[in-house]
Amino acid sequence: MGTAARRLSVASALIAVTVSAVGCASTVSGSGHLVSAGRASSSADFPSQIATPTLVLSTSAASPSVPTTTTAQAPAPPTDITDLHFRVPRGFAKSTVYHPVRPLESRFVAAYAVPKNERSGLDVLSILLYRLPQYRPVGTIAQQKARVLAYNREAQAKRLNGIRLTQVDGRIAFQESLFEQPNYRYVSWFVFGTRHVLQVSCQVDQQVNKLATACGSWLASIRLS
Repeated sequence: MGTAARRLSVASALIAVTVSAVGCASTVSGSGHLVSAGRASSSADFPSQIATPTLVLSTSAASPSVPTTTTAQAPAPPTDITDLHFRVPRGFAKSTVYHPVRPLESRFVAAYAVPKNERSGLDVLSILLYRLPQYRPVGTIAQQKARVLAYNREAQAKRLNGIRLTQVDGRIAFQESLFEQPNYRYVSWFVFGTRHVLQVSCQVDQQVNKLATACGSWLASIRLS
């Protein structure tokens, strides 16, 4: 049986208001505990670059120029992100027991998926759609990257490689691989709308190969509107 498509909306009635401390983390925790015995691979084996469409940079008149640096102007987000659809990968199940350790912004909606054979560990796929405060300028590549870096600093997250400019559902995305103490390792993608920012993350602990495969499917299934 195929996996069912899911929908995540930011209709005002569904926006959750968090009371936890402000900060960034795509790391998630839940009600389970870490099982550490007998694994054949470690989270260090998780690929730092998940296969995603490479952003083709163009200077032609037919398409806007997207700079490779963060100092030049970039097209403002064409539309906001207020609705998205995604598909839970095969072998995974949607979960409601997880939450961001420190949310990026105070208002958000979230969805999580975990391996069916281990529903209480730290191998987690997550999608979080945050409402940006009005004073958050995100109209240029420079401003968007600055916001991503600010989130990292607040979380004291160590970036394992550079930020890569890529795409999610045809929209500009920032991809990075990070590590947070004590044992959180994950890859995240940020996509900015005019009033919302999407964060898609794949956090790995024990099931390295399964997470690497599912992460690509999770990301490719996302449709934004």
